[in-house]
Amino acid sequence: MTDSTLEDFHLEVNCIYDEREYSVRDNGAVLRYPLTGKRSHSTNDKWTFGKPNSQNGYMYIGSVRIHRIVATAFHGEPPTSEHVVDHIDTNRRNNRPENLRWLTRLENALLNPITVKRIELICGSIEAFLEDPSKLRSGSLDRNFAWMRSVSIKEAQACLERMHLWAKSAKFPSGGGTLGEWVFKPSFTLELPSEMPLKEPDSVNAKRYFLPRKKLLEESSLTRMPNIEMSWNESDLVMAKTPSAAQRKWRTPTEFLCCPQETESGSIAAYAARLTVGAIFARNDFSTSVVLEAAMVGNGQSIFVMCEQAEENAIKPWSLAKITLEGGLYVHASMGKFFTKEGAEKAFCLASGLEWTGGDTFDDYC
Repeated sequence: MTDSTLEDFHLEVNCIYDEREYSVRDNGAVLRYPLTGKRSHSTNDKWTFGKPNSQNGYMYIGSVRIHRIVATAFHGEPPTSEHVVDHIDTNRRNNRPENLRWLTRLENALLNPITVKRIELICGSIEAFLEDPSKLRSGSLDRNFAWMRSVSIKEAQACLERMHLWAKSAKFPSGGGTLGEWVFKPSFTLELPSEMPLKEPDSVNAKRYFLPRKKLLEESSLTRMPNIEMSWNESDLVMAKTPSAAQRKWRTPTEFLCCPQETESGSIAAYAARLTVGAIFARNDFSTSVVLEAAMVGNGQSIFVMCEQAEENAIKPWSLAKITLEGGLYVHASMGKFFTKEGAEKAFCLASGLEWTGGDTFDDYC
C-alpha cells in the first residue's frame, strides 16, 4: 500500500494496547507513541500498516500483531482471554475494523462461512470432519500468504462479496482448485483459526502429562516415524546464547536455561534431571518455551523434550526438541512444532520409542 493509501481514512481513534498508546485509523493503519523516558524506536511516531510475517501472514509493528490493536481500538477489549481476532474475509493483512471481530477459538473455526466451506469441500460436511478427521488427507493444506495484502475499502468489499458468493455456492472456485484470480490468487487451503490462544500450561501446577503408551517399539521403527528427523549434519550447527550449547535446525539464537554450564562426564543425565515440569527450557527474542515432559532415550545418549510456548496466541504453541552431547557441546535440535497438544504428545511418545495408542491428531494432516 502507498503513502496516499495510509491517508485514505474516515475515522481515527486512540487506544491502549498491552500498556502502549496507539492512534488507529479505520483503514487498518496504526501509529505507536514512544514510551515516556525511553529511547524512541524507529517504528514509533509513524503511520504504518505493519510489516508482513512470512510464517503466518499477519502484519506486525515490532512484535505486536496489528489486528489485535485495531480490534481493541474499534471493538473494545476481548470479552475473555480465550477470544481471538477473526479476519472475516480470511485475508490476514486486511485489518480494516469491519473485517475484524472477537470470537472464541471454536467460533473462529466454524462460524466463518468461508472457513466452513473449505472444510466441507474437503470432508463433505462439518459433521463428517468431526466424525473422521482423517478425511483431511484428501485436501490440500498448503499455506500461501502471497495473495494477502492491505486493501482499500472498495477492494475489501469486492473481495468479501466474492468470497461469500463462493462460500454459498456448491462448486469449487475456478482456476484448477485455487480460489482464483478474482481474489488475489490465494491457493485453496483449509483455513485454520486466525489465532490459537494459549492457556497457562498445566505444568505450572506441576501436573504430569500421562500419555497413552503401551510398550517400547523396535528401534528400526523409529526411522519410519513421519515428521520426525532422526539424523543431522554437523554443518547445521549454530552456536546458542548459552556458552555450552549449540543449535541444529533452530535458526534463532536461543538461551537454554536448564543447560549445565559444563559438559562434565555423565552430563546428559544431569541435564535431564534439570528438565522438571514447568521449568523454562528455551528463551529467545521471540518466544519462551516451558517444559511439559522430558525423557532420556538411546541408553541415556539423548533427551527428548516436549514444550509449550508461554506467549499468548502462538500459531504452533507446542514443540519437540532433542538434546545430544557432541564435541563438548549440548546440541539442541528442533524436531518440529505443532498446532495441537495431542500432536506434540504423539511425536514425543514415538520419538521416545513408545507406542502411541491415541490415534490420529490434527497435526498428522498438516
